[in-house]
Formats: sequence, structure tokens, C-alpha cells
Amino acid sequence: MIVNFPIIKNSQILVKKGSKIDFNTSLFKNNFKKEITINIAEKLSINPEKIFSYLKKLVGEEIKKDEILAEKKSLFSSIKINSPVSGIIKEINHNQGIIIIETLSKEKNDFLSPFKGIIEDIKNDFIKIKLNKAQIFDLKNKGENFGGEIFLFKSSDFFNIKTDNIENKIIVAEKFSSFEQIKLEALGAKGFITIDNMPEKTNLLFFKLKNIEDIKKIFKEKFIYCTIIENSDKIYFYYE
Repeated sequence: MIVNFPIIKNSQILVKKGSKIDFNTSLFKNNFKKEITINIAEKLSINPEKIFSYLKKLVGEEIKKDEILAEKKSLFSSIKINSPVSGIIKEINHNQGIIIIETLSKEKNDFLSPFKGIIEDIKNDFIKIKLNKAQIFDLKNKGENFGGEIFLFKSSDFFNIKTDNIENKIIVAEKFSSFEQIKLEALGAKGFITIDNMPEKTNLLFFKLKNIEDIKKIFKEKFIYCTIIENSDKIYFYYE
């Protein structure tokens, strides 16, 4: 199966066609844009509608850090507002008297692959990832990019499980008891896939399968990995 995985804009691709990838592979580096809001009217004690009379920059213009953004002069004094960052003037709101500066964060974050597979191709907007013997199932709730090795959990296995079985794995089961959930989290579970609500509040990601029969199919096929793509209500189960 081929999956189209979207590429975040302004990213530097770190993989090539034919590359084998896993959950520790960085697919791309992302430059995150930040927006800084400055209340000019409040700082200068002016009517918001008169903001343009005091600005030194307009929408679309570049501004450097510490450069004068706005200034209010009087007979005996002058109040200046310097830009706290370098960037582009994105918006001027004369109703609120604010200005928005868009800047690029200095941080470049590696985006780890939520899939384990092979890079089939790389397009402008997405990476084509080949999975081995995959099957798609419906979810009740949309997710974020989330994937990893799974552990097919049965209550009958509860007293035999150890940290080595559970740590950093996504636990799949029809349902969990409170005691089971607490122990699985303590053993280092990464998240949960089930058909019911979790009995206790959890800080881990968990998703509910839409169809009850799907959990039986997943156990029968004995899949090894699963992945959810951000804003999708689908989950991929697949093999090595």
C-alpha cells in the first residue's frame, strides 16, 4: 500500500527516494513561523483608529529587531516603540490598535516519521510511503500524527506482561479496566487503541475504532505497527 504523507510548508526534506524509514527517521526539518502582536494604541495611549499616524512601517514591509516601529512626539517628549523581533508586518488593526509581525523562529525541529516503510517517491506537497501488507480502519475521533509498534493486549495476559513487552508501544485492546490502564501506563505504554472509552483520565493519546468487528480483524491478522495521520479519521495497521 502507498500512503501520501503531507509535507509541512517551508520544510527541508531529509530523506530520498528508496530510503528505508522507521519511527526514529527524520523526514524533514521545519522552520516554524511565529506571530508577535504589539498593542501600539495602548503603549502610546492613543485612539486605535489613529494608529497609522504614528507607525513607521506598513503592511508587507520588513522590519529589523530594535528598529523603530511607531513613535509619538510631543512638544517636550517622544515615545518610541522598537520592534522586539525581525520580520514582516503581517497585519495592522486600526479597530484594536494592534500590529502583528510575522517572524521565523530560529528553532528548526526535526519531524520524525510516524510510519515504518520505504520512500516510494517525493512530490511537492507529500511523501509517498510504501507499507507492507497494510489495512485501513475507521476511527471515531480524528487524530494527530501518531504511530509505532503495537502490543495486542488481552486481559488474560495481564499478570504476565513486563516493561519489555509494553514500553513505548501502542496498546490495542477491545477495552481496559482501570487497574489494567494504570499498570500499562506505569510500564511505559505510548498510547491506546480501543473501541470503548478509557476508564481513567490519561495524558497519553488514545483513539477509538469506529467498528466493533475491526478489533477482531486486527487481532486475527496480528499486525505489528499502526499509524494515524493528522486530521484523519483513518488508522493504518501493517507489518514489518
